[in-house]
Order: sequence, then C-alpha cells, then structure tokens
Amino acid sequence: MALPSRPLPEPSPPCPEAGFSLVEVLAALTIAALTLGMVMQAFSGAARLGHRLEMQTAARMLARAVLADSTSTSGTTGQFNWQVKRDTTGARQLWIDWANGAGLTLTRMDAAPAITDATP
Repeated sequence: MALPSRPLPEPSPPCPEAGFSLVEVLAALTIAALTLGMVMQAFSGAARLGHRLEMQTAARMLARAVLADSTSTSGTTGQFNWQVKRDTTGARQLWIDWANGAGLTLTRMDAAPAITDATP
C-alpha cells in the first residue's frame, strides 16, 4: 500500500530579526576580551608567586647550611650571595640576596653551653 505523496511545503522566508546584531557581537567580544585579560593576569601572578616561593625555599635551605658551618663569613652559591655577621650578644645574622633584589635576613642565637658542677 503506497502512501499518497504530497508536495513539500515552501521554505519560509528568512525572518528579518534572526541572528545577532553588530552591537551584540561587539559586546560579547568585549566581555570575552576582558575576561581573558583577567585570567591571564591571574596566571602570571600565580607564576610570579611560585617563583618567589621557590627562591625563598632555596634561600632557607642555604641558610641552614651556612648557619651550621660556623667558619664561613660570606660567599656566593649559585644565584645567591650571602654574608654572616656576629654581633656583640653572640647572635649570628645571615643576609641572603638573589637576582631581582629580593633577600632574606635570618638571625641565629646559639645557646651557651650548660655549666656543670665539677665538685664531688
């Protein structure tokens, strides 16, 4: 049994209000550009912070090594310059500088040896 064939309907004429206007497209592009700019700033700020924290961690590790060695007074290790000074109280101060002008200052106060009573 064959179905009766009907002619296809005529396509409707295009609506004059279909699509986006030029103003809408420009507004969307402006919003996208501003959002992309803020995202890029956030990523670059995170990268700078990560680098700074990496340098501070390396400087603190160097500080532990330098303060453990009581004979060194200054030197250069990798990209770090450091200097140790002892003040009148016996505390040692360590200054560590690196490339972009940032630095770290640490103070170590060594405990005096315990006094023991040698009398019987």
